[in-house]
Amino acid sequence: MLRSLVGSEMCIRDSIFSWTGSALSTCYPQVILVTCLAIFAFFLTDPDFLDVEMDITLRGHTLSLFPVAFLLVFRNGISYNRFFEGRGHCGKFVHKSRTLSRLVSTHISAHGDTQAETKLGLFRQNVARYLRIHAIAQRHSVRCTEGDTVEECDSQGFLEGDEKEELLAAKKNLPLLVLTWLGLTISEHRHFVVYDRVFEEMDKCVDELMEAWMGMHKLATTPMPFPFLQMLLGLLYLWMLTVPFPLAISYGWAAPFISCLLGVALFGINAIGAELEDPMGDETNDLPLHVYEGAAAQAAAANSLGWPRKGTCLLYTSDAADEEDSVDLGGRRIIKKKKNRKNKIRERELGIKRVRTEVTIVMKKL
Repeated sequence: MLRSLVGSEMCIRDSIFSWTGSALSTCYPQVILVTCLAIFAFFLTDPDFLDVEMDITLRGHTLSLFPVAFLLVFRNGISYNRFFEGRGHCGKFVHKSRTLSRLVSTHISAHGDTQAETKLGLFRQNVARYLRIHAIAQRHSVRCTEGDTVEECDSQGFLEGDEKEELLAAKKNLPLLVLTWLGLTISEHRHFVVYDRVFEEMDKCVDELMEAWMGMHKLATTPMPFPFLQMLLGLLYLWMLTVPFPLAISYGWAAPFISCLLGVALFGINAIGAELEDPMGDETNDLPLHVYEGAAAQAAAANSLGWPRKGTCLLYTSDAADEEDSVDLGGRRIIKKKKNRKNKIRERELGIKRVRTEVTIVMKKL
């Protein structure tokens, strides 16, 4: 119990005083500006210094605070919804990648034909490979760096044949092209699918992968409306840059401290909204797309699709880290290798082979 309390206190302390990822790390220039302005207002109105008489009260700022607060709360509500909408699209991407990997692994049968089994082995590898390429293309698409997609995929040996040339010719919307390849590959092997409804489910997975990408792309390319931001920022800065003067008249030497606190609060809330409204970027508090890519790639490995190659380091999401040691890196969890990991993989492969054998026996009886 004591250790848990100590750990909790340490977590609270780290959360409060952490600079990385905090709103203050973004808005501290505005806070410093307001504090300096409050210091100037104090010297300007203090009788022992310049002693400038100003007949200003806090009544006007008290009344005008309501629209500023309303706009700040509204922006943060919208940004919060955008952030978790993006998390939902990432979750759909991982889920459909896992489902497609499972179906390709267990519901494709060569009916005892050795030559066809070799062909299906290559098919499974291509499905896993296309899912990996799609994940990379999707990340670059939502971060407006599509020009780096081909270079990254080619440097890791993911592209084969004329695929590099096709991607270069397409230039943009590369995830759409990769999903087209994936759909064509599945269609070419339709006669190996055990049930028609399984093929329909595979096609549905490809369709929902496209839906997840389009949802992410929508969030990445649709900013907050300009008139709203213009009104919010105009009122916020006008209020914060003028409030130090009535504070200096009413509270004297305490005005800089009060102004600093108000700056941290209001500018910080605005910074949180700005941070959350674009969850697909590469800043500290944005969604870790590499982690979701790793979870999708791990599904291919777990279902013995022959991809990725051995020795590849995979990043996991927290919910994918079942019964594994992990290291928390600011929301990104990396799974440590265990001594019995090879045994677990071998058990999974044997289980998948048993399922495939049972499916083949059922098909022969039919």
